[in-house]
Amino acid sequence: MSTTSQKSKLLSILLLTGGCQGDPATAPVTLGSASLAHVVQEVPLRAAPNAWPKKSDDSLWASIARSDSSAVVGLKGPAASRGIWRATILISSSEHAGALEALGNVPGVRIVSRLDPMPAVVVRFSSKGALQQLRRLPFVDYIEPTGWIEPHLFDDSGCGSSGQFTESQHSTPEGDVVGWSYDYWHHDVEEAWERSSGDNVRVAILDTGLDDSNTQFSTFFASGLSTDRVLTKNWSEAASSNAPAPWWDECGHGTRVAGVIGAPRDGRDVAGIAYKADILAMRVGSDVVNWFNEVDVYHGLTYAVGTWTAKVVEMAFGASNYSYLISDYISYTYHRPGGPVYVAAIGNGGVPNASFPAEMDEVIGVVAMNSDGSRNSNSSWGPDAEVAGFVPVPATGAISKGDAAFTRLSLTSGASATIAGIAALIYGVHPSWTNEQVRTRLKQAGSHPNERNWQNGYGYVNAWLAVGGTTWLVMSGRECATYADSFITVSVNVNGDGPFHVRWDTGEEWTNTINVTPAPSGEYRYVTVEVTDMLSGRVYSGIKAIYTTTELVDYCE
Repeated sequence: MSTTSQKSKLLSILLLTGGCQGDPATAPVTLGSASLAHVVQEVPLRAAPNAWPKKSDDSLWASIARSDSSAVVGLKGPAASRGIWRATILISSSEHAGALEALGNVPGVRIVSRLDPMPAVVVRFSSKGALQQLRRLPFVDYIEPTGWIEPHLFDDSGCGSSGQFTESQHSTPEGDVVGWSYDYWHHDVEEAWERSSGDNVRVAILDTGLDDSNTQFSTFFASGLSTDRVLTKNWSEAASSNAPAPWWDECGHGTRVAGVIGAPRDGRDVAGIAYKADILAMRVGSDVVNWFNEVDVYHGLTYAVGTWTAKVVEMAFGASNYSYLISDYISYTYHRPGGPVYVAAIGNGGVPNASFPAEMDEVIGVVAMNSDGSRNSNSSWGPDAEVAGFVPVPATGAISKGDAAFTRLSLTSGASATIAGIAALIYGVHPSWTNEQVRTRLKQAGSHPNERNWQNGYGYVNAWLAVGGTTWLVMSGRECATYADSFITVSVNVNGDGPFHVRWDTGEEWTNTINVTPAPSGEYRYVTVEVTDMLSGRVYSGIKAIYTTTELVDYCE
C-alpha cells in the first residue's frame, strides 16, 4: 500500500471501524446554531509564513498533483477568519453543512472523507481550475496537499542504523547498558529512577512503526523491572506487502526511538528512560524526513490522543511546510483538560529555524547537544528551541541488517526521545499534573532555567530535578540563646517534591518546625534532623548548634 490513493482507502477503513470516535477527551465541541461572532472576533488570523495557503495556485496545484490530486480542505464560517481556535470549534453546525454543500457543488471536486473532530475534509480535484474555484469560496479556511516530498535539508531519511553505540557506557545492576548521557553530569537519569520509572504513563511514539521481532518489544517487553505494562502497535500508514505486519518498522527509526524511551529494564539490552511506561508504537510513515502524508499523521494523532489517551506524544519527524490540519488538532487537544505533552525534534538542518511541528507554541522543540554542552552542529536551533538533549544515546532496535544487539540514536531524534522519556518520568511522580505543569518543570530542570536562548532553549534537562529530587537541606533559626529564652525555634527546609518524613532528635516527627530548650549558660545545644525522601529512600541529615551566651542580655542572634 504505497500510493496515496491506497493510503486514503486505508484511512477511510480506519474511520469506518471506529478510530478515534466517541472519546470524551477529544470529542469535538458541539456545533451550535448560536452566533459565534464574539468568539471569532477574538481569535488571531492564521499567520504561519510557511503554510500552504501562502503559496500560489501553480505551486499549490503542483504539490496536490503529486499527492494523487488529493488535498485537505479546512472549513470555516463565511464571515470568520478560521474554523477552529485552540479548543474551540468556531464554525456552527449550519455553516458546516453549508460548507459541505458548497464544496460538493464545485465542478471537479469530490469529497472523499471527513476529518472529525476537525472541521476539515479530504477532497480530490480533477483539475487546477477546480482548485482555483474552491480557493475563492468564503467557507474555505485553507487547502493543503495530503502528502508532499520534503526538500533535502538534511541528506538522510532517518532510516537504517547509525552504527553500534561505542561511546562511554556502563551497566545497571541488572545488566542493561546505559550511556554517558544518563550520568550525574548530564541528564542524571539513573538518580531519577529512584523516584520514577514512568509507571502507568502512556507514551505515544508517532514514527515509522516497530520491529517487534526484537524480543525487547515482544517476549521481554514486560519483564525484569518493567512488569505490568502494555505495548500497543498500530498504524495509519501501512507497511509494504512484504512486511510481516502493517505496523512493521521497515526503516528502523521508530524502533530505536521506542528503545530510548521505553525499552525494558531487564538486564538484556538497553534500559529505556521510562522503562515502566506503556508504549504506543504508531506507524505514520515510511521515514521521518522525505515523505509525509498529513492525513496519515493526523489519524495517528487522533488514535494516540483521542482513543489511546496518551499523556506524552513523541514526534521525531519534521517538515518544512506548516500543516494547519495537524497544528489545529495538536492545539485543540493541548488546550483541552487532560491534554498531552507534545515533544518534537527541532530538525537536523543546522539552521536557525525549527521544522514543523516543533515550531508550534504547543510543542516542545528539542535541540541536540554534544557531551561538552555545545549544540550539535547538525541540530537546528532558533526561537522555538525550548530544551535540549545530549546525543548520541544507546537504543534497542537493530533491524536485521547485521547490526549489533544495540545501536545508537543521534541528533534531534535522540534528543527528543530523551526529553519525552523524562516527561514520562515526571508524570510518573505527578499523574494529575497538567501538560503545562509538566512543561514548566522541564524548563525549571534545565541547565539555565532563568534564561532562554536560541542555541538550546533552557538547556539540557536534569531528570533528577525534573522528578522533584532533593539537592539541598537548610536549617534555620537563631544560633544564640540568652538566660531569658525558654525555647528557640528551629526549622528545616528541603527542595524537591517529597513526600518527606521528618524526624528530629527530640523524637518529634512529620513537622518542619520545633521548639527546643537551650543549653545552660556557656554551653551548646545541638539539634539534629533527618529528612527521608519517601520515594527514593534517600536520607538527608542536618545539624544546628545553638550557643547560650554568658552575657546578661535579653536577645542575641
